[in-house]
Amino acid sequence: MLLESLRDGSFGVKFDVGDGFQREDEAEVYAGLERTADDTTWHLAFTPFRLGLRPEDDAVLRDDFERQVRFLFQRQYDMLPSVMGGTPRLPPRTSDPSWSPLIALERIQVGGAPCLRVLYRLAYEHGLEIVEGLLLIPLASGLFQFKVSHGERFTGYRETALLSDFMRKEPGVPPDELMKRHGQRAYDSPEWDARFPEHSLSRVRAALTWLTTPEQSGLAVLAPMPPPPRGEVELPGVGCAITPPPRYTPVPSEDVGLSSSIAMFVRLLASDNRTLDVWRSPDTLPPGPGRAEALVNLARRNAQEWVQEGATDITMDTHVLPELDGRPHVANHLRFLARGRPVTNATRWLADADGAVFRVAVGGPPYLPIEELAQEADAVIRSWRRLPDASPRASAPPAPAAKKPWWRFW
Repeated sequence: MLLESLRDGSFGVKFDVGDGFQREDEAEVYAGLERTADDTTWHLAFTPFRLGLRPEDDAVLRDDFERQVRFLFQRQYDMLPSVMGGTPRLPPRTSDPSWSPLIALERIQVGGAPCLRVLYRLAYEHGLEIVEGLLLIPLASGLFQFKVSHGERFTGYRETALLSDFMRKEPGVPPDELMKRHGQRAYDSPEWDARFPEHSLSRVRAALTWLTTPEQSGLAVLAPMPPPPRGEVELPGVGCAITPPPRYTPVPSEDVGLSSSIAMFVRLLASDNRTLDVWRSPDTLPPGPGRAEALVNLARRNAQEWVQEGATDITMDTHVLPELDGRPHVANHLRFLARGRPVTNATRWLADADGAVFRVAVGGPPYLPIEELAQEADAVIRSWRRLPDASPRASAPPAPAAKKPWWRFW
């Protein structure tokens, strides 16, 4: 079980929850806890996905988390009825594009190991505030995540008290102007946490500070993730090389139950991730005319096969693209449900001169425009390079198909 593996350091990170936590739920790679000292809820999880933390990708990293926590905030808002207690709810705070639910995103080190610490609001309205904090620890074998959350119904007292302070210091300035002048960042500053120790933000931030102070928590990173590859990545099992877009980090196929003919990359987020896969299909297109149409049929058939693997409500747009250096080239844009969750996907299919077929698929959460995913798929396919030893021999059997589709990790 997870807590025993965590205590033993089996994942590459070591932490003993001790007597200060009450276990609510536990499995091999997940545990749910309640921390008695501060009434915070903790979710601990291990995943084989990797998190690359290259400094040159910081702007992309921040934009990724900003967009996703905004989506999570809206999804949480939509879960509640539009009228509560006979009073219509105000629009979500995210309807103001200048306001962000992302409180902090920072690189830190725990015992010399690079980690990512994130603070954000999941709800923020009259009668409900939820703050969550993440500690993401990249490991040689995957990623370990600590998520700390706290919610409360008595809201706004921190902001009201601080606004009163600002009004005393700046007499004559209207409250609305003061709120705009100082902004959410001023109210969320850690300098006020000691004054409002019971506030959800103060509790979650203090819990993360305790966790990331090894002298207090005993947290130790035993096997940190080595720096991910930069630039072109050769994929011998697939028989080609590609250059992944920023933040896409390779994941060993065997770690996620895929065959060697498919290579997986992950752009890890706070919740649903962005994925990139490169696959060598077992199919071979015969020479002669009509190869583009045959590639279209192959793309459609492949998508329909996902239904047998659990995908539902599949819609697709398949069309022929201009050839790439004489190679047939097809696009397939899809939307479907995987375990009830909506997924958007852009694929590119390419047939080499000898008929070998390759697929590049870029997928992610539903808030991502298909055009954005398509641009990434196009960039990857333009970087595609066939490896010399990937050419099939006439006597060789077809390469094995993937054991399961790229999006199915269960």
